[in-house]
Amino acid sequence: MVIKKDGNKEMYDKQKLKKAIILSFAKRKFTNEDIDNMISNLEISRSTTPNAEIPSKQIGEDVIKALKGMDP
Repeated sequence: MVIKKDGNKEMYDKQKLKKAIILSFAKRKFTNEDIDNMISNLEISRSTTPNAEIPSKQIGEDVIKALKGMDP
């Protein structure tokens, strides 16, 4: 579950995250495979606590950190 900024909760949606990352990479030369690998790595790092609730802010920070590793 993802805890939104306003306190609402929604199910984690991998496709929603992928769409947002693709938009941020619009002018960069990354493949869908690069993005899928990044998302998979993020999911693996969070898999130690299955079905846990995570704030959307934390997901955003994790994505930014991963993006910086790919494109400083």
